[in-house]
Amino acid sequence: MDEGKKYQEDNSRTPMSGRRYLNMEMLARQKNQLAPRSVEPEPAPAEATNATQAEQEQAMPLTPVAETPASDAEQAERKHKTSKINVAKLRSERAQNVAAKSDKAAETMETPAESSVDKKNYLRGMKAVDFGSAPTAEVIAVMKQVAETGDYELLDVQAKGAESILYRARYYEYEFCVKAIRNRLDEWLGNPNTRGNTEKLQNTAYKTKCRHLLNEYQIGQRLGGSGTELPIVKIFGLHKVKRFGLELGYDLLMEFVSGHDLSEKQVIKSLTLEDKVKVMFRATQALEYLHRRKIIHLDIKPSNFMLGRDGRVRLLDFGVSVTCGFRPTTISGTMGFLSPEQICKDYLNESTDIFALGITFAVLFGGKAMVQSHEEMMQKNVRRQAKNNLENSQMPAVSDVPELVSMPALADVIRKCTIFQRESRTQSCQSLLSQLRAAAKQYAIDLT
Repeated sequence: MDEGKKYQEDNSRTPMSGRRYLNMEMLARQKNQLAPRSVEPEPAPAEATNATQAEQEQAMPLTPVAETPASDAEQAERKHKTSKINVAKLRSERAQNVAAKSDKAAETMETPAESSVDKKNYLRGMKAVDFGSAPTAEVIAVMKQVAETGDYELLDVQAKGAESILYRARYYEYEFCVKAIRNRLDEWLGNPNTRGNTEKLQNTAYKTKCRHLLNEYQIGQRLGGSGTELPIVKIFGLHKVKRFGLELGYDLLMEFVSGHDLSEKQVIKSLTLEDKVKVMFRATQALEYLHRRKIIHLDIKPSNFMLGRDGRVRLLDFGVSVTCGFRPTTISGTMGFLSPEQICKDYLNESTDIFALGITFAVLFGGKAMVQSHEEMMQKNVRRQAKNNLENSQMPAVSDVPELVSMPALADVIRKCTIFQRESRTQSCQSLLSQLRAAAKQYAIDLT
């Protein structure tokens, strides 16, 4: 049998994947019948052969090459990459700063040899303090990125408002507050933490809630700043909540303030009379911060002032806020705190907020809000009477301030804020601050 044929027959018994096909030339070479094939020299590397060419090109002048303009998508991606915040680097830098501060403090005070401090909780606590005092530009940049990505966790419910629900949220060591609104799809597709939670006014249209939340975000961007202690709750960003391409609602990311609002009766009862006067003064300062920027809050009431554990008073909820001089077509605000110009839909200015601020102060010192209802606001005779009071009545809406019987000068300041006639009312927060200082000085209360 031929050698080549025999080898192929033996090789055919092996699996297909392992076969070796040898021709007659290869078999003869194995038996030394043929001389080995001559090996051609390997070609020189391209770098060596083209060395002279590269030197010549280097000596020649280069002609500029016209770059093709990048597309809109490439430009947007490049802009996104350059503006993206390196969160991990920022976190490590801030952790190093906190560690350096703790080491410096350890030099001046005695500490136990082994400290069992949870580093993550410690950093989170420091971050909460930073938020409460003055959010830095770095913190604001990180929170804006978090608002874009939605990479945060809702923890628990803090409060339920008329149109929204406030949650405590977390992104790594950062803790903040989320003001959330949801539509009906959230009941089936939403987060388990938000599913089933309802706000106080369930009959408010979803579009109205969205309009108010967007307005609050825009006002917050105008009022916001970094590096300074603001008398308002800082707003970081707005996130659209979606799932499977369907819109479920919106989340407004805000500064988390540890404290209580002025509507909590137990907290108000625990304050001394002098403390309440100081709270009243700081609340006026917070409102004056808005008025200096020509913004009318339009929903001043006790629950929209936060008294922090640091003693500072912050103003919040800018959902229905407008610019000074705005003439509304609908009645916006809270019943019991509406000024006559809000009821008759006249133009709005600083004195509109001062009227509601006077009612708020009366409630703070044991008084009551006005008796108003939605049904009355729909009646023409009520709006006509409000128009008449706005133009002619010099009577105050507040007559009884029970806790200020021993301080009649402060009670008169509050009453002057609530006069129905706009021209007879206190016109500005600057004037109100001066009146409060002068009245408090009579009772040895320092408002500096």
